[in-house]
Parts: sequence; C-alpha cells; structure tokens
Amino acid sequence: MPQRYDAHERQAIATMFLLSGLYCLVAIIFLLIFGTKAYLADHQPYALLLLSFAGATGLGYLMLWYTGKFTWGGHFAVCLMGVLSLMLLITGGEQGTGPIWYLVFPVLATFVQGRVAGIVSVVVLLAVTLGLLAMGVPDYPYSDFFIQRLLSVYLALSVLAYLFASFRYTAEQQLKEINRQLEVLTNTDKISGLLNRRGMEAELEKMLHTFNRFKMPFTVVVFDIDDFKAINDQHGHIYGDFVIQSIGELCRSSIRNIDHAARWGGEEFLLLLPGTSVDGAVILAERLREKIHTSPFVYDGITLITSASFGVCQHIESNSLEDTIACADKQMYSAKQEGKNRVVSKN
Repeated sequence: MPQRYDAHERQAIATMFLLSGLYCLVAIIFLLIFGTKAYLADHQPYALLLLSFAGATGLGYLMLWYTGKFTWGGHFAVCLMGVLSLMLLITGGEQGTGPIWYLVFPVLATFVQGRVAGIVSVVVLLAVTLGLLAMGVPDYPYSDFFIQRLLSVYLALSVLAYLFASFRYTAEQQLKEINRQLEVLTNTDKISGLLNRRGMEAELEKMLHTFNRFKMPFTVVVFDIDDFKAINDQHGHIYGDFVIQSIGELCRSSIRNIDHAARWGGEEFLLLLPGTSVDGAVILAERLREKIHTSPFVYDGITLITSASFGVCQHIESNSLEDTIACADKQMYSAKQEGKNRVVSKN
C-alpha cells in the first residue's frame, strides 16, 4: 500500500526534492567545468569520469521527476556523491586533489537525508573507503599523512553535520508541535472543548469531498439547548457556560472516533457522522438527548435538569452542504415546535 502524507509532509518532501535538484544543478555545473578543463589539459580519463557523472546526475534527476519519486531525490544525490567521491579517491582526480570532495559528503548527506539516514551514509562511505585503502586500491600514491588528515577532517565534519542536523530536527519537531497546538486552539471552542464553527466547516468540506469521490454517506445532526436564555437569566452566564461545557463532554462521550462535534453557535451544536444513515444518526441523537435530560448539571450549589431538541438530516447528492445543514436546522426547529426534548429527522 503506498504511503500517504499530509499536506505539511508533502510540502516538506517537495521542498527537499527541489533543494536536491538545486544541489544536482550546482554539481552538474562544477562537473562540466572541471571535466572540460581536464579534457583541454589532455587528462582524458579524469575528464570522462567527470562528464559522465554530470550526465548521469542530470538524467537521474529528470527520471525521478518524471516518475514522481520525489522522496528518492535526496538519496539519489547522496548516492551519486558517494560514488563520485570513491572514484576520485581511486583515480586521484587532478594532481591528487580528488579526495578533497569527501569533505562535502557529510554536510550533504545529513542535510538532504536527515540525521539518521545521513549519518548511516557517512559511515558506509567511510567503511568502503577504509576497505579500499586497506586493499591498496587507489591508483594515486597518497602519503599516509594526507590520508590521516583527510579522514580526521571527514570525521570532524561528520560529527558537526550530525549535531547541526539534530538541532534542526529538534527545532522542526518543536515548530510542528507549536503549529499543531495553534491549529487546535484556532479550531476549538474555548468553553465546550469541541470544534468551533471554523473547525467544523473544514471537516464538513473534507466529508463532502469524500462523499463526492467515494459516495460515503454522512448525516448531520443539529441540536439546541432548550430554554437556554432562561438558564442564563436565572442563574447567570457562568452557570450557562458550565452547562455548555458539560454538554460538550456528553457529546465527546457519545460519538465515535471518526465523528465530529462542534459548538455551532451560542447554545447550538452540530454533529457530523461519517458513514452513517439517518436511522443510525437518530439512534445516536436519542442516546445523547437522553443523557442530557437525565444528567443533573450541578455547579456552585445550583442543580438543574435541562433538555435539548435535535434535528437530523442525511446528505444527498443533489444538496449542497448548506442545504443539508439547513435541513437539519429545520428539523430541530420542528422538534422545538412539537414540544422540545425530542429528535426529528428527515428521511
């Protein structure tokens, strides 16, 4: 099953793919410049190596773009850089300076692959390099002093790159958590603890998209606390807020995980029930109505029994969201007119 990403993750993947592409573009430019320079200096093997990697980088990135394998962009860039580093170590590059490109690898790997996958790539390249050196594979006669210094700087840069990647990861996680908390605060009603109107409208839009695509049924329930103005007038707004808060808790305990409940406005609430027919919604509404009517609201020495009137309407293809909500609202007002403390639905 293909992995699914949310909007923030898709944006992060796209950004990293573009950054990997920018690196590949810069790499191609440098490879073409040094490859051309080597060709003009009559260093044919070295020139062929650099120009071949320039072509492979461009073709590989275009292939990833064409196939949509955006998550592979960073791995492709790191893998290509690792192979190029090994080839430059083996051939010596120009006047033995090829291995200097090793110093770019830790920064690139931890940046585009992250702190864990990046450091794994760093260790793998180091292990392969040590293996080649132990077998005496490099053609260029490096001094032991040069190799020791190269590997020392490589390790130091690897540690620094890992630390910077870790700090970046921690900062990103903290930013995600802050954004999550802000989103919750933005979409949550302060008194009831349920979704506010803005948050519910977003869920309704998602549900409509699912309905249009997969024809999954859904039903809307609108209910209103009976005689709430009298409660506020007799006992004060603090007690009225307590009643709203308590009903919010009753809503949360009555619905499923996939359902959504919101304080729609004032003393009016709205329930969104995915995959539920009008008959199933009526059963849930009756259960919640009974809970509200049989739960004493006790606060600061005041005990009150109240009730709520419910309207239920299932969404149909010919209706808009506004039509469905208006239908449920109309049924709720019918419940008020029929004596309150009841559920009225439209089949």
